[in-house]
Amino acid sequence: SFEQAMNSYGLNANGSDCPKCKQTKQQARDMVSSGRSKGLSFAADNLEYFLNGKDTWSDDKKISSKFLKSNSSVRHGTALNITKIFNKKFNQQIENMKLGETITLNGKWEDSYYASATEPDLLYGSGGYIIKTNVSLKVTRGNTTGFNGYTVSGNIDVSYFDTYNWDPGKGDYVPGFGSTNDQDFDDLVTNGEAANFNMTSGWNINISDWGYLSGSVRAGVINTVMQAR
Repeated sequence: SFEQAMNSYGLNANGSDCPKCKQTKQQARDMVSSGRSKGLSFAADNLEYFLNGKDTWSDDKKISSKFLKSNSSVRHGTALNITKIFNKKFNQQIENMKLGETITLNGKWEDSYYASATEPDLLYGSGGYIIKTNVSLKVTRGNTTGFNGYTVSGNIDVSYFDTYNWDPGKGDYVPGFGSTNDQDFDDLVTNGEAANFNMTSGWNINISDWGYLSGSVRAGVINTVMQAR
């Protein structure tokens, strides 16, 4: 085969010369096996997808929303996005409501977050990532003085995004393997032995709650987000 012919000359399948690529790829394969044995399926699957890629970029990889929501950093990131929207405009809009009034709250927020050390699967499989939230709520204030609580309903669309790649000049510590050099893994991409890819996911959170005080609207929404699995 062409690949065998290139290998006979000490070159990779695409004709490039990368002395460490074979060693790096074997180390990565060992990391995949080790990760699976330790229950780090997400990280192992992503590394394997990277190794199976060609031509710099692979197709986007769809990530399980159930897995993402099982990580507290993702739920906290989503809650922080929503808190920022409330602080920016929702709180004031709710405070200005009159008895018996119904208003619609719409807002978007996007921010970067990072997996914690207590989430090794997400940490090694993604690390830093972006959470986008699109909030659409309807709030109704009761019309009885002294007992005029707030009813809130609506939806929050959440999306996750991250690019799986290796950054030259950086490195990671992998239990059982020691420190890795991102340059070595990026060389696999440069030499056609692996490919970067984007990871995406999305889910919807339904909101339905009631609270006595105006501040309970935000509290109820955040509580629902933190409980969402």
